Amino acid sequence: MTTPFIFTIYSAGYLVSALVAMSTAWVAWNSRHRSGAKELAVLMVAATFWAFCGIFETAALESSTKISWSKLEYIGAVTTPVFYFIFVMVFTGRDRKFKFLNRLWLFIIPAITLFFAFANERFHFLWSGFSSISPVTNLMAYYHGPWFWIGYMGYSYLLLIIATLFLLLMSLNQARIFRAQTTIIFLAGLFPWLSSLLYLSQYNPIPDYDLTRVTFILSGSIIALARYNYRLFDLVPVAREALIESMKDGILVIDGKNSIQDINPAASRFLGLSKSDVVGMTLDEIPAQNTELLRTITMVHPDHPQVLTFPEKEIIIEVNIQPIIKRPDSRQVILRDI
Repeated sequence: MTTPFIFTIYSAGYLVSALVAMSTAWVAWNSRHRSGAKELAVLMVAATFWAFCGIFETAALESSTKISWSKLEYIGAVTTPVFYFIFVMVFTGRDRKFKFLNRLWLFIIPAITLFFAFANERFHFLWSGFSSISPVTNLMAYYHGPWFWIGYMGYSYLLLIIATLFLLLMSLNQARIFRAQTTIIFLAGLFPWLSSLLYLSQYNPIPDYDLTRVTFILSGSIIALARYNYRLFDLVPVAREALIESMKDGILVIDGKNSIQDINPAASRFLGLSKSDVVGMTLDEIPAQNTELLRTITMVHPDHPQVLTFPEKEIIIEVNIQPIIKRPDSRQVILRDI
């Protein structure tokens, strides 16, 4: 009696992808009380299921078995881009009006795609046909129908484009540490979709092999690295906006070269900045109108605050500089109207 499966190197690629995605889901779930972590965990669980089904699809020896596993694959394939979009919405703070019912609407088109996948023998909307199984790779080509391009690829890339736009907009408005976080999330989500384009093109290095799930190895590694090196979920940009942007005290973060790493609106107002985007500039370079306050900031020593009086503005500003824990080359400047 012959076995219905033969596990190849291509099956092993999906196995490794599933293990890495599940590990990333576990790391995120352990931080689930922090904003965005729970959504990332759900995203990676969907990716794990997607890769897991791919193991058996590539190992199956009969076309009918491959098609059956491909149908199951689509449960992960259609939900992964939706969960990624939801994760980005939460991470960028755009989920305040994005409640449970609104999230459900995102799954309507994926549900239709799943229907056409499981009813493909009747409608042929998702797959128009199949090739014979390669005797060398044990892979089979899937010829795509109209709904694959409209309902699956079109919808998935629409969500990706919107999510990418939100990440780029947030990156432009955040300080360096949050730009690093945003870039990490952007790259982690971008690699699988670039590989899907490669899969659909004639430049696929392994014809008929979907590299999308394999690239989750890279994505999972990037996100895991962000968890430990950038403390990805410890303080997300949404929390920064709530804590820092609305403060009446002016906050500046400067490094050892007096370059501005972060600044809030109150500090910009106290300094009389003519432009808001000064992150990365040194204190000597910023176009501040209040040069006396700026000069004092460069001279104040930690734990020895100074007080400046500005009668014409009817304010008295206390300038206090404090070291930043775990960042010995950086300092936090607090400007308080007393």
